[in-house]
Amino acid sequence: MVTFFPNNPITHISNGIIEDITTENNARFVTVSYTERVNNREVSRTARLVVGRNTTVLDENGSFIPARTLTTGMIVNAVVSSAMTRSVPPQAAAYLIRIVSRQMTDNIVTGRILEIDGQNRSIPPQTTAFEIRVL
Repeated sequence: MVTFFPNNPITHISNGIIEDITTENNARFVTVSYTERVNNREVSRTARLVVGRNTTVLDENGSFIPARTLTTGMIVNAVVSSAMTRSVPPQAAAYLIRIVSRQMTDNIVTGRILEIDGQNRSIPPQTTAFEIRVL
């Protein structure tokens, strides 16, 4: 159970997508993109959530899990402090993060093939995907 005090206003983030997770100086930051309704319009937002030892993280079944379990691409609901920094994206302390789904995101890499060994029908092992030559 999570308790919030009246002098600590909160903001709810619904169906946010975890875009990035970083760790700096023993602090974990989870960047979440989400939409909210403003004047009958859907507005896209991004927030950088500060996940500390007082942050409760729950899986889809409501079981407690460690924050390190969070991964990019997950859909989450979050309860965060209304006190946000004026940075871009704004930062806020996360009180509760609950996984809605572990949706997988596709990673698409676009590049050019620069070389293919036509005789051996292979990509030369010393090249990367962006250094391949077509012969």
